[in-house]
Amino acid sequence: KTLNAKGKELENSEIEILNKDDGTVKIHNPHGTTTGKLIILDLDEKSNHRVIAKQMETPTFLWEGTIANQEHAVTINTTHPFYSKIYAKIDNPDVRAGLDYLLWALTEAELSTINEATKEQYEDMRYQVSKNLKKLVEEIPDADEDDIL
Repeated sequence: KTLNAKGKELENSEIEILNKDDGTVKIHNPHGTTTGKLIILDLDEKSNHRVIAKQMETPTFLWEGTIANQEHAVTINTTHPFYSKIYAKIDNPDVRAGLDYLLWALTEAELSTINEATKEQYEDMRYQVSKNLKKLVEEIPDADEDDIL
């Protein structure tokens, strides 16, 4: 609810979908215009369309920028070990919302500042963060199958 209510006022970029099938988009922000790739989803209107938990094509990333129902969103990768060892175990709705907000805000910061000169660094950053989290949670057991969304 909070992301739906406040998301638009926090966005500092506009996304133009060039090719829905492969996720090619044009990102317009205060730092210029750049072409990139985002996950493009059309979801059931009743579902949360700002934070989506699903298996991603790039299994190494924990999160990736997404456009869902024409809204800025983030996809959290359900096959990343951080998801099954930490995220899926969160039973406190405020803590889960806080983590959702953090990942959405990181995605929005990327969309608001990315340009041709920085887009590779942003991808490298998401890769390094995801890789480090994978190593940090190695010894934590996975959530029970019933706990995973």
